[in-house]
Amino acid sequence: MAFADFLVHTCTITLPGKEQTGVDDWGRPIYQDKQPIDNVPCRFITKNSNVFDEVSQNFIFTTSLLLLPTQAIDEEMIITNIKDVNGYVLDARKFSVKEILPRYDASELVNWRLEIKGAK
Repeated sequence: MAFADFLVHTCTITLPGKEQTGVDDWGRPIYQDKQPIDNVPCRFITKNSNVFDEVSQNFIFTTSLLLLPTQAIDEEMIITNIKDVNGYVLDARKFSVKEILPRYDASELVNWRLEIKGAK
C-alpha cells in the first residue's frame, strides 16, 4: 500500500507571502497574495490523552495532519477546509502550524507530519 493511499482527506493550504502575477504598463512587477491550494491530499488525525494530577483528570487533544513529501509547507501557512473522501467537512476551523515533524525512512523523506492548532 502506497503512502498516498493512506491520505483519505483533503484540505486547503494557504502559504504566506506574495507572488508575481504580471507586470504593469511600465514593466514593473505586480504582486498579489499567494492563492490557496485546494484539494491537497492529507490525513487529519485527532488524538486525546488523559492527564492525571493529584486533583483531577484532564483531557488533552492533539491535532495533526499528514502530507506528501512533495507538498510545499511553511511554518506560517494556514490550513482550512478539511474534508473526507465524500466531500463532507471534518473540521471548519482555521489551523496554523504548531510544529513540523519530517518523517524519514533511512535517508529519504516519507511524509510531513504537522502538529496543528487553531489559528487566531
